[in-house]
Parts: sequence; structure tokens; C-alpha cells
Amino acid sequence: MVNNPEMKTDYSAETSKQEYTRRLEEKGKVKRTEITLMPILNELLKKLWLIGLAAFICGIGADIYCHLFIAPSYLSSFTAYVNNAKERNSDTVTNSDMQARIRIVKTYSQVIKSKAVMQAAAEKMESGQSANELLSYVQVEPASDSEVITVNVTTENPDFSYELANAIADVAPAYLEDVVEGSSMRIIDSPELPTSSVAPVYAKWLIGGFAGGLILIVLILVIRFIRDDTVKNENDLENYFSLPVVGIIPDMDNAMSANGYSYNYDYNYYNYSYGYGDYYYKKPSNNKSGGDEDGSKK
Repeated sequence: MVNNPEMKTDYSAETSKQEYTRRLEEKGKVKRTEITLMPILNELLKKLWLIGLAAFICGIGADIYCHLFIAPSYLSSFTAYVNNAKERNSDTVTNSDMQARIRIVKTYSQVIKSKAVMQAAAEKMESGQSANELLSYVQVEPASDSEVITVNVTTENPDFSYELANAIADVAPAYLEDVVEGSSMRIIDSPELPTSSVAPVYAKWLIGGFAGGLILIVLILVIRFIRDDTVKNENDLENYFSLPVVGIIPDMDNAMSANGYSYNYDYNYYNYSYGYGDYYYKKPSNNKSGGDEDGSKK
């Protein structure tokens, strides 16, 4: 119960609480709501089961999507050492020679990914694919401060990855020697047939889906809590409107139902319900000539 005559003319059934609050704010009768952390945490704790359920569903959904719609990829690779004949005939190697070798490694990496090398590999494999198609499967990674390069071939077929890596390893050394004068390329580790996929990583998808679902549901709950401006208890009423609560009308139906009993009345009978049975008492008659005045059980 709130006793404030000035509020009667400001509020009606059609006026939203936001509009009503704005009017009272203009008059200085309403405190602006401050968002604190503890109520949000309490709300999240109440919805902990929903948060866990949403995170679980998103994680399982991401894992199922990964298995059904993303094709696995297989990697076959080889490593090679690059050098030039002039430096091999030299008894001493200076720092400038090492820097020149590192620079030339980058040149070799670009040459290996040229269309000419890919075309020669395609002809050797007899795959029927163009050089541009094969080029999309190949990545060349020069080692840091070294004359070693790694050629990676990744496709959706393990046998095709192995065959393409072998074909590049066969044709690339001879092509490099023809293009770059005095250069040489020696294979260190030959390609191997892949026995397992390198992508996708199912564990990452599962964890990512779980984390994404967790973040999404928490954001939704926090936004709903912040946007919810309903008055839930007397404390909200005091905080929103700076008005003292002088009385509270209890919910008698819920209170008595919670204790396990209730009272119902009709015109002819008193109905008293408690425990396991229902008792009906006939209403006392004002007629002195007859009528039962004692209660009877049905």
C-alpha cells in the first residue's frame, strides 16, 4: 500500500512504467536505477541449469556439425635442403654467405609454387587437374634462419596428398637447378602416406561450441535482467519511487495452500478440507420445525 496523492494523476492503466518513471524523475521523486553486480550474479545462479543446458547443446551441436558437414583434411609433407654449387666449393663460409643462402631460400619457395612446377607435377601424376588446382593444395614454409624448406600438401584424400607431395619432390630439384644457376636441392625427409586427418580438430569444435553457447546464454540472461523493469517486491518499490511501504497484502490462497489446508464456503454447506478427508457441514437452519443442525461427513 502506497499513500501518495500526487501519484494519482500521473499514472493510468495505459501509461507504461517507463513513461511514468520518466515523469517522476523529472519531478525528482524517483531514484535512477544503478546496475550492480550482485543481483546479476544471483540471477545467473538461479538460471545455472539453463546456462549448463545451453552450453551442452551448443557444444554437442558444434561437434555434430563438424562431423557431418566438414570434410577431413590429410597432410603429406617433405623437407629439403637448398644450396648453391659456388658455396659448396668454398672452404670457408662467411656471415654474408649465410644471409645470401637465407634470402635464396625464399626465392626457392616461390619457384616451387610456380605454375611450371605444378604443371610438371600434374603431368607426372596424370591426375587430370590443372596447375592452379594443384597450387591451392600446396604450402611452402622456409625454416627460420636456415636453408631448410618444408613443403606441405593438404587435400581431402590421403592418397592424393601423398602422390602430389612425391611428384613435387621429384620434379622440383631439377627445375630449380635449371632456373637458378648453380643451385641445388636435396630431399631430407621424403613424403609419407598420412594415416589420420589433421583437420578439423573435433575437440576444438566441441570446446568452442560449449564456450560459445555459455557466452551467448549469459549475455541473453544479463540483457533480459537489465531490461526487466518490473517491480518484484517492496524493495524494488522503494528503490524505484523512493516511497515507503506502509503495508503488504499477503496472498491468502497461496499461503493456506502451502500449509495444506483451505476454507471454502457456499450457501448451503460449510466445506472444511484438511489432511486426507473433506468434511461438509450443513448450514444451520433458522426453521425450528426441522432440519439437521449437526454436521455430517461425506
